[in-house]
Amino acid sequence: MATFLTLRTDFFGRGFDHYRTPADSLAQANRWINQAYLKLCEEALWPFLLATATGSAPLAVADLRAIRTVKTAGVTRPLDPIDEDELADGYDLTTTGTPTWFYVDNLTVRTYPVGGTLTVRYWKVPAVLAADGDTALIPDRFCDAIVDRAVMAAAREDSPEAAAAARASYDDTLDLMRRSLLLADGVRHYQRQSA
Repeated sequence: MATFLTLRTDFFGRGFDHYRTPADSLAQANRWINQAYLKLCEEALWPFLLATATGSAPLAVADLRAIRTVKTAGVTRPLDPIDEDELADGYDLTTTGTPTWFYVDNLTVRTYPVGGTLTVRYWKVPAVLAADGDTALIPDRFCDAIVDRAVMAAAREDSPEAAAAARASYDDTLDLMRRSLLLADGVRHYQRQSA
């Protein structure tokens, strides 16, 4: 996977070498790269962002973006999602027992009845790249899209042509990512169920 240093070097090589120094210019380049990385990760529920958290309910998941499944120990069927307000209208949310439903409250997965050891399969929000050796979670073959998006931001005012070219390249890579990563049997199956 591409490192922060590699992404920054590629960005500089695209005509933005003047952002290496001074420190505030380098900080701006780092912001553009991180914004590009995080925005690309938000484009879809990518399989490379799937993660698992396990623990007792309620379970805090700091990097939670979207939940795929919530299971409790000893029960093979996943818990059903429910809106907290809908649940609170008819039930005492402090009742304990074997969970049937789950809901999310401020990045914490809660169950009703309260209890159980949970396994949460979810899509995460990736950490910001900070150190040179930090790696982007995006597969290497698609990391040029991060640089393209950073170039779009950097060139927006000074070189609309360069920004447009970077946008076209970004869109092509994004389309390829969607076809390659989201049309795998498991993801296609999941999307049909959730639609």
